Amino acid sequence: MNALFSEVNPIPVNAALAAMGFGKGGVRLPLTPMEDCRRAVLLEEMKRLGVPGMKILINGAAGAMGLELCRLLQAHYAGGEVAALVDPKGGQGIYPSFSQVPDVQGTVLDFSFHTATGAAVDYAVDHGLPLVVGDHRPRPGRAGPHFGCRQPDSLFYSGNMSLGIAVLCRLVKDAVRFFPQADVEILEVHHNRKADAPSGTALMLAEAVRSQRPEATVLCGRSGASKRELWGKSAFPRYVWATPWAFTR
Repeated sequence: MNALFSEVNPIPVNAALAAMGFGKGGVRLPLTPMEDCRRAVLLEEMKRLGVPGMKILINGAAGAMGLELCRLLQAHYAGGEVAALVDPKGGQGIYPSFSQVPDVQGTVLDFSFHTATGAAVDYAVDHGLPLVVGDHRPRPGRAGPHFGCRQPDSLFYSGNMSLGIAVLCRLVKDAVRFFPQADVEILEVHHNRKADAPSGTALMLAEAVRSQRPEATVLCGRSGASKRELWGKSAFPRYVWATPWAFTR
């Protein structure tokens, strides 16, 4: 952390990103390139932390997201490399369970199903590793996954890693705050391979609504509840509808 602030911001951050393969590290006046002695300290600290060249342990390696992550790492994206692959489906070079994974260093990246996240949490805690969870299925009433009594010291999770969805969550909060009497319905459309609905993204948006309307109740589906009279004329804004639809072939 000190190395990132050894010179005027964002000079060190720019240098660190360049070392990771993002950009060339150039700056415009009045900023100047990072001093060689301070750059050396920064790069040494990054090396100590495994950045660049971060080693990744992927949970859910045989899934759609897992396969894409493997492809990126095999292409040495941002200098990263595979530390281990885990998936109950197994496969070439894939451990079927964490109990078979040897001691490795790196970051545990979980893009599995919510029922498999617990094993990734236990491995990260037992080995003192940071954990990133692409949370597909938050528990009801919670914005994130349920980790029980164990939680890694370094943890990041999100129902959707897209910058666009992060912006959308902010816009939803603003819209709900500006229009307190408005009904809210979240409508999502899925392909025919979608395993769960409503999705983690839909529930993230519902939680964004509830952050502004704590009394709101999330209802999934509108079957039998399409008429305002069912809830009373003034009660409708207290509900957030998450309505999943699916494409079939």
